[in-house]
Amino acid sequence: MFSKTLKTITMKKLFFLFFLILALNTLYAQKRIDIFTLAGNYNFMNSDYDNNNYESAIMANLVLPIVLKDSSIWYTSVDYQYFSVNNDTNLTSLKDDFKVHGIILRTGLVYKLSSKTNIQILFAPRYMSDFNASFSESLQLGGVFMFEKYW
Repeated sequence: MFSKTLKTITMKKLFFLFFLILALNTLYAQKRIDIFTLAGNYNFMNSDYDNNNYESAIMANLVLPIVLKDSSIWYTSVDYQYFSVNNDTNLTSLKDDFKVHGIILRTGLVYKLSSKTNIQILFAPRYMSDFNASFSESLQLGGVFMFEKYW
């Protein structure tokens, strides 16, 4: 009985501590912007066969904010993503080489209404293809409208 009560109290304290740390962490906003980011990975696939199976990915991001005046910014961001799987065994439904490229453009206006409110209106098309499909089949149109209010 005593150990069950102790576990309950300990779990409550752990949850309280977790949410307290989470709340304190959210009080500090990022005061910088990353202009260029480059990341990648290369993973060997686990296989019982003696072959050359792997997957790889690359991601590059370029951000170009242009300050128009104190209350507005023209924001432009371009992402390039590449994903590749090489499968020599043909044990799965994947082709021998699976490659896909993605280009995402986000551009639009970030307007400061007051010291505590912003509006973002962004056009965000995405092109995702292996460069064999037609342009119209690989293009997705999108957008973002966001109202921000700081407390």
